[in-house]
Amino acid sequence: MTTKTKKQLVTPTEEIQTRLNNDVWSNWCVPTNLAPLKPYALVIIHSRNHRRGNHWEAKLYKDGKPVMFVENEGNGGCNRYYGIKKDEFHSPFEKEFEKATKLAYPDEKHESSAKDMAVAFLDLVSLCHKEEAQ
Repeated sequence: MTTKTKKQLVTPTEEIQTRLNNDVWSNWCVPTNLAPLKPYALVIIHSRNHRRGNHWEAKLYKDGKPVMFVENEGNGGCNRYYGIKKDEFHSPFEKEFEKATKLAYPDEKHESSAKDMAVAFLDLVSLCHKEEAQ
């Protein structure tokens, strides 16, 4: 018998922002303004290595509710964003997330870069929490 454990959603804090900002390997994705990203969390649901990189799929949450699927094929391209329902090619929350990332990264000129940076930051937030829990 297998039991499913509910994954803990970890949202960003000022402490984690400071920790990542002081890390030379992760400071590239730390937002200038944390407030717009505070309601968001990211959970990787699938990941696998292949010869060109790492393919992963994740769910993006806002205020504890899933709002988007995010995927990266691991071949150097940008992330792709989908609706949470199987038949939604675009998430109704994508524009809302874009607005939040523009506020979080005001100096970033490309909205796709700001979204991808925010997803990378939220992934690192989750990893920091896992490190602290061990």
